[in-house]
Amino acid sequence: MQEGVSFEFTSPVDYNYNCLSWALGCNTKIFEKSKGATWEWPDIADDTADGWARLCEVHGYSRTDNVDFTPGVEKIAIFERRDGDDIWLHAARQDKSGKWKSKLGDMGPDIDHVGLSRLEHAYGEVVVILRRERSDWKVI
Repeated sequence: MQEGVSFEFTSPVDYNYNCLSWALGCNTKIFEKSKGATWEWPDIADDTADGWARLCEVHGYSRTDNVDFTPGVEKIAIFERRDGDDIWLHAARQDKSGKWKSKLGDMGPDIDHVGLSRLEHAYGEVVVILRRERSDWKVI
């Protein structure tokens, strides 16, 4: 990335997935309870940060307080923004190089970004961090 640039686009607009499914490594399904989407976990809420975290736990992640890059560990950050009774959620994942990856909205492109603070204006604060060991990410 160039100096002064906070993110770079890594894909065009794609309507086939949302930020949560993208964070979990799926770019073929929208993970939410709505017509045309997929939510196969009836005991997990699809509209709360805790529900999203529970879904990540189903996929092998565990909660942590450590947002820092850890070689051999994939991380997911869940953002929450509240406005009165409205709650917006966003999920981003950290890849093996330490870059964070996000899908912008349900219909936006994917981006790579350094750190999480640049997204807080749009998506609120990070309320959950999850981690999963990746044996396929060799630590050198």
